Amino acid sequence: MLGGAFTALLLLITALFAEIIPPPTNVTLRCQNLQTTVHWEYGPREPQEPREPQGPQGPQTIFRVTIGGSAGNFEDETADHQYDLSPFIWESEERYMGFHYVSVSAVRGGVRSQPATSRTLSYNSLKTAHITCELLFPPADLTVEDSELTVSFQNPLHYYKKLRWASRWAAPTFTFNVDTGFTGNCIKEQDVCRQAIVFPDGAEKKCVTLRGKLFEQNGVGQVLFRETDDICVKESSDVHVMTLIILLAIFVLVIAVITLIIYKVKAWTMKTSDLPKCLVRPLCHPVTQEDSQLQTRTAAAGYNAAELIKHSPNKNPSVCPEEGTDAYGSLRDENSVDSDLQPIDCMYMEGGLLQSSSEDLEAAGHMTDDDSGTVECHLISEEEERSPYDCPHTHMDMGDGDMVLAYNR
Repeated sequence: MLGGAFTALLLLITALFAEIIPPPTNVTLRCQNLQTTVHWEYGPREPQEPREPQGPQGPQTIFRVTIGGSAGNFEDETADHQYDLSPFIWESEERYMGFHYVSVSAVRGGVRSQPATSRTLSYNSLKTAHITCELLFPPADLTVEDSELTVSFQNPLHYYKKLRWASRWAAPTFTFNVDTGFTGNCIKEQDVCRQAIVFPDGAEKKCVTLRGKLFEQNGVGQVLFRETDDICVKESSDVHVMTLIILLAIFVLVIAVITLIIYKVKAWTMKTSDLPKCLVRPLCHPVTQEDSQLQTRTAAAGYNAAELIKHSPNKNPSVCPEEGTDAYGSLRDENSVDSDLQPIDCMYMEGGLLQSSSEDLEAAGHMTDDDSGTVECHLISEEEERSPYDCPHTHMDMGDGDMVLAYNR
């Protein structure tokens, strides 16, 4: 008797607490592509009469989520007001091809509220459910290859990792339709799906739209893929490569032309450099104070001209110098300071000079009556008969071992 009364009292207390803890409200399932979530609202009522004090905030409220449907039941807990069902649904082909619903209960202080249940949801368009989810079609291209239009895209079983994982033990087939009337198929092993298409004659806009279905291995279930936006003709990669090569060639040509123009303009405007300064005798052989003293002393001694040579008894003086140079190989310049000094005509081996008189000069035709008061030396060209003569000369010591070879008037 007492045991039955105690059991009845316990049930009464449990029912009383159940009324105090309300269930969640507005439990809603949502799907966006492969993401599936459940959301709910919860606003607990304050108790009518104060019960046992539980602290300033009271016990925490958690929510127990139960997933039910054709693929079995699954239970989990969360403190949030939402729960992600994606890991459960995309675990296997059986689950994403089945239908599901969710029940949510509030739990506080060990007491659980009545569950609140959502509507049903499924990715299988052949299942009877309140919500049918669709997947987005993978990005596709319409290209021209070998004068043929081809539509291509990555196989959804490879594009979506969750779908590939869920189909790891199955062999589904993907079928797609082109709005121009063409249909293509892709098996699990294909990474890229392709289909050649032809536009009707006179079509102004070459664009297509695609829709697809993923069929279960046994063909009972199917997952729908949403229709794409317009996919228009896109030039193949080969055309882009050729365009890039042409642009690079034009760029290189333009750079070469600009470089050539700059080089030409610089050549036109460049000032022609003067001859080396050392070719000008006054700059290479400036008149020094010693030269001026030498000229003064030779003039005072009654000599007409003199050439300063370094006394080198062991060296053999050269024979007649070439035309345009003096007796020692220096360039003659008519405008130079010492242009009035006449060089010695010829010098022979071992320093010996041939003697000659004015009569020999007259006989050779190099001296006239008008020039009888002056003795001159002339260079004898190779065409003329060379006579063994030399001007009257004398040696002068200028000091420091410098010897002067001079001749009288």
